[in-house]
Amino acid sequence: MSIRATQAADDPLSTVDAAASARAVAAAINAATPSTGVQATAGSTTRALTVLNFGALAGNALTVNGVPVTGTITDAASLVAAVNTAQIPGVFASSSAADNLTLTAADGRNIALATDGSAASGINFLGFNPSGGVAASATTTGVVTLSSANAFTLTGLNPGNAGLRSGPVNLTARFRGDNHSITQAIGRRKR
Repeated sequence: MSIRATQAADDPLSTVDAAASARAVAAAINAATPSTGVQATAGSTTRALTVLNFGALAGNALTVNGVPVTGTITDAASLVAAVNTAQIPGVFASSSAADNLTLTAADGRNIALATDGSAASGINFLGFNPSGGVAASATTTGVVTLSSANAFTLTGLNPGNAGLRSGPVNLTARFRGDNHSITQAIGRRKR
């Protein structure tokens, strides 16, 4: 049984790369559920950023899912407040450390960061620099969990490219789209 290709229409919530989102992957797999007995569930999308320097954000120096984040950013708390004040649909910001920002989309939509590189005050994240003078973007996708009342088999032309071996899977497998790999959460066969 083949699973159809994902389509942007499978995920009307993601603003960037909708066809690659966890929601789109789950929709494509679920379209075949009557034939396969395998159900897919889109899990949350999480993007953790390490802050190297704090500073002011204005204009399009930092956008999340197309929504500008602006404000005077002096610490993690003010960064979280600026993101949450921007009211980005479906995205919530939190922090677990003095130099951390975590963005979460509980519904599995993509989290798309973009910058025009114009932040003048030096705000910078590890691997993503809004003050670097260069436009950049990065998209994170969520996790898809596959489940079935019965064992099922994953096959394909190159399952190793997705981090799998062809063969039976016991009950649950997980797909993480942003690194383009699929991992078996349980039921990995021992060699």
